[in-house]
Amino acid sequence: MKQRIFFGLVLTLSVIVGMFSFSGNVDAAEVLTEEKTLASGTWTVTTEDGRQMIKKSKQVYELTNESAIICTSSCSITLKLETSQPLQIKKIAVQGNLYIDGKGSSLQVHNDSGVAIDVRKILTVKSNINVEAIGPQFGVKAHKVDVKDNSSVTAIATADDGIGVYGDYLYAICRNSKLYGEGSVSGVYGTKKVKACSEGAIIHGVTLSPEGVHSAVHSESYIKALCKGKIIEEYQVIPFTITANEPVIMAHYQAVANNMVDAKNYIWASNPQGVYYEPSVGGLLGDPSLGSQESIFIEGVRSGKVCNPKERVCLDCKADSQHIVRFNNARSSFTQKVIVRHYERDEEGDYFEIETRELEMAINEPFIISDYYLSDLGEYILDNVEPANDFIVEYSSIPIEVNYYYSPVTR
Repeated sequence: MKQRIFFGLVLTLSVIVGMFSFSGNVDAAEVLTEEKTLASGTWTVTTEDGRQMIKKSKQVYELTNESAIICTSSCSITLKLETSQPLQIKKIAVQGNLYIDGKGSSLQVHNDSGVAIDVRKILTVKSNINVEAIGPQFGVKAHKVDVKDNSSVTAIATADDGIGVYGDYLYAICRNSKLYGEGSVSGVYGTKKVKACSEGAIIHGVTLSPEGVHSAVHSESYIKALCKGKIIEEYQVIPFTITANEPVIMAHYQAVANNMVDAKNYIWASNPQGVYYEPSVGGLLGDPSLGSQESIFIEGVRSGKVCNPKERVCLDCKADSQHIVRFNNARSSFTQKVIVRHYERDEEGDYFEIETRELEMAINEPFIISDYYLSDLGEYILDNVEPANDFIVEYSSIPIEVNYYYSPVTR
């Protein structure tokens, strides 16, 4: 019995000593910076007394928003997130593979130079993880990016020549996996394959203008959306204006034409309503009866159920996979012809026309009667105007007429 008690005391003391030893390691841990490289293997990130700690065996470092995870010489790292709050660091650079694991965890990497997450081989984001990477040149750069179930990667490049996500193979091939990239050159750029392949899987690229060479989601080889997956291209600086009679032709914009062979294969809609595709002219027109509008959202959707093998983005003909093209902040401008006529009354009491003006006025612009009155007619004064009052210019299939009638001064 005494021997059992003795061994029990020894075990308890060992645990206590171990706890104090780990606590001491945490308290004495240095901040992980770019000068320190990590070895291959699994590194676990935890929250200790409000501090983010990364550890492997007896190695313990503190992580701050200035920390960098660097792994050189073709090493590979599994980053296991077991934190109670989002992990915020400056940079990740791994020469081998990077696996990010952990349930319901969030990783934020914000770098003020170069690349936020740079992986020479494969970046795998496992289930239920949200990763955000912001850097000037690239948000994420890797040979292959693979986003798993219910996880998301958001990559933003802030420089004028930046690309959100860049790699050879860019995949969101698991249920509800999302890969989002935003950059001035391209949002998502795959040199070989870009593929969204599962229900809820989305690859979404955002860039500035459709006048660029590269698409918001760009591939030098092929793009696929299979098994209810979606490829979304989005453009934010819109160079065209929607009108009633000058169609916007998608083929005239290189970034859009890269992935869209024919706009007629897409279903077009807008918010506010009014923009539509007109097959007879092969482009987008607007409904002038709704008036000129700003900040219009335009969307064209091609579904795999309407399969067209000539289109470049490959869709699953047996499932509702989609290729979606979006334009933010578009505008429409519509004009209405207004004919202004001026008449003088002769001695017999008949009116004859002395001047005619044709105006192109914006829909919803006010027509002010006094602005078009002729004041230099000498012995004539304004007798009547039809219509008599100011009005708002509305769309009409025929010109609007405004008639001014002048009579000689009676003495």
